[in-house]
Amino acid sequence: MDNLDYIENFFTGEPGADRTREFEERLLSDPAFAEEVAFYLTALHTSREASRLAKIEQFKEIYRKNRTTGPSPVRKLVFYIAAAAVVADEYPNVPELSAIR
Repeated sequence: MDNLDYIENFFTGEPGADRTREFEERLLSDPAFAEEVAFYLTALHTSREASRLAKIEQFKEIYRKNRTTGPSPVRKLVFYIAAAAVVADEYPNVPELSAIR
């Protein structure tokens, strides 16, 4: 098995006590293997960070596209309801407006 495959299997699988002890002993006794583990962990961290930053930019772009300018539709609705209430109060004898009161 290739060292990188071995390293990846160790970090992605469920290591047992024997497997962990063997891995740690190899780290201490084999400097080249320790370098490969360091490379793997650095590459994994860099990849995850790049992915996280890409997601942030993607969500920012979605926000920019969907952002509305000006008052929200709900705020406009409040003004229409207030105007309807004033009209209904000013003209109490209009049958069409009696349902509003």
